[in-house]
Amino acid sequence: MSLSDILEGKIAHAKGEYQRAITCYTKTIKEKDVLDEGAKIHRYAAKTYLALDEYYKALEHLEEALKLEPMEPASHYQLALVYHEMEESEKAMVHLNKALKVWEFADPDYKPAKEAREKLAEWKM
Repeated sequence: MSLSDILEGKIAHAKGEYQRAITCYTKTIKEKDVLDEGAKIHRYAAKTYLALDEYYKALEHLEEALKLEPMEPASHYQLALVYHEMEESEKAMVHLNKALKVWEFADPDYKPAKEAREKLAEWKM
C-alpha cells in the first residue's frame, strides 16, 4: 500500500478535492497489501463519498470496512452518519450505539468518542 497515496487522498479531501481523494483511495484499495489498513482506507473513502452526498457508495465502503474489522467503532460511527443523512434514523441509532458501546470507557477527551457522544445528544433533541 502506498502511504503517499493515502496522504495525498487525505490532503485532497481536506482541500475539498473529493474526486481526487476518491482516486487516491481507490488506487490504494486495489493494491494487494491493503488488508493491513484496509478498513481505514474504506472509511476514508466513505467519508469522502458522504461529503459528495453519494450515500450508497459510502455504504459500500463501510460494509467492506466492517467485513475487515466488524467491531471497529469508527466504521459504525461513520455508518450512523450516512444513515442519518439518508433519513434512516433507526439504522443510524443502531450504529451510533454500537460505536458508543465500544467507546463506553474511552477517556472523555478522546475525540472520536466525544464526537459520537455529542452526536447522540444532538439526535435525541
